[in-house]
Amino acid sequence: MPLLTAKCSIVSNTMGGGGSLGSYWIQVVGDTTNDVARGVTLYNNEIYFCGTFGTNGGVLKTDLDGNILWCKTYTAGTNYTIAAIEADSSGNLYTAGYDGGVNWVVGKLDNNGSGIWHRYLGETTNSTDRAFGINLNSSDEPVLSGFVTNSSTGTDIAIAKWSTSGVLSYTQQARDFDAEQANRCAINASDYLLVPGYRSISGYNYASMIVFAPSGTATAVKYSLSAGSFAQSQFNAAAVDSNGDYYWMGVVQVFDGTNDLYLLKTNSSGSIIWQRTLEDTGTEIGQSITVDASNNVYVAGYTTSQGQGSNEFVIAKFDSSGTLLWQNVLGSVGNDVNLGYLELDDYDGLVVIGYTGATGSGSNEWLLSRLPTDGTGQGTYSIDGVDYVYQTATFTVGTPTHTLSPWSPTTNSANVVEGSLSVIHASASPIQYITAVT
Repeated sequence: MPLLTAKCSIVSNTMGGGGSLGSYWIQVVGDTTNDVARGVTLYNNEIYFCGTFGTNGGVLKTDLDGNILWCKTYTAGTNYTIAAIEADSSGNLYTAGYDGGVNWVVGKLDNNGSGIWHRYLGETTNSTDRAFGINLNSSDEPVLSGFVTNSSTGTDIAIAKWSTSGVLSYTQQARDFDAEQANRCAINASDYLLVPGYRSISGYNYASMIVFAPSGTATAVKYSLSAGSFAQSQFNAAAVDSNGDYYWMGVVQVFDGTNDLYLLKTNSSGSIIWQRTLEDTGTEIGQSITVDASNNVYVAGYTTSQGQGSNEFVIAKFDSSGTLLWQNVLGSVGNDVNLGYLELDDYDGLVVIGYTGATGSGSNEWLLSRLPTDGTGQGTYSIDGVDYVYQTATFTVGTPTHTLSPWSPTTNSANVVEGSLSVIHASASPIQYITAVT
């Protein structure tokens, strides 16, 4: 069913160099259902968002001013989630997600959102398999990360690679005693895949990292955060800088029950360089990370401790030595949670996404923003009568001394089935509320 459309005007913003390089903005997009934005990528200074509109997957394309260029919904089975998106060197789009949790779904779209091919992948003995991350290697081949489930070991970390024509190249899984899960992966210049996640021991989660070679085999870099100095932990995302160092980020739960956003920098061998937390009296969880050309590190997640709503975006910037450069929160009186991703464009724009329950006609709507990379732009911005406040945060920056322990999971090709999948796509015109950030 087509979605209704409405749009507020925005103000163009001219930045350094004399050209119009896009404005800064906050906007809410959605329909009358439960809508969640989960991923973002850029190509040729245009932004591609992905997530869900109700029970359908969705991809939305805008320019740097936030104007919608097209929006498509995708139907696969009864409940299709597009969790991540990447653009290749020709502007084709690759998506990763899952069909109701039953199978992984990987897709290739052209630059207008039309499907080129879709494939499914699932474990043969259970029906709960999900892909959360996607990266493209130097040959523009998609590599996905997530988990598969089997009856003997529970959930296992899993990765899989396809060719650009949709031919499965390899699968690999890593299993231990209880449950394991991979989250949003990263890839370095030599096509080594960084897989963040967790391993579960007796019901307690411990952040894990594995680096896989281009062939899909696990390297010697297999570690988890050592128990003893925290209650539980989990890595949700990873990144690589221009020096080849690695960043792993997520959350550490301390013994008083609070959760701290956690950021760890290692070298390519897994040796710790530094680690930081953002702390307060509630919950701070890191969801995504990216690194700029100067090796500054941007992290995003959510907090229950600061801002005016029950959950707020938390966005922060560190330099390559771990010094905090700025920290902000963004939210309204409702429920604003960053479950998606953040990305940098070429013109000092930081794109941060998630969802909001405060604005729109559905239970949740996509909350999308393009913000200055220098942390400015604080203010109160009204969207459809709801005030969204972008303000300086006051989290305590911690310097924990957690250690890494070698981890030796069993790694082997995954016991999965894989095949072609029919995905129906349709044009959509979601409701859009947008305001300029000055």
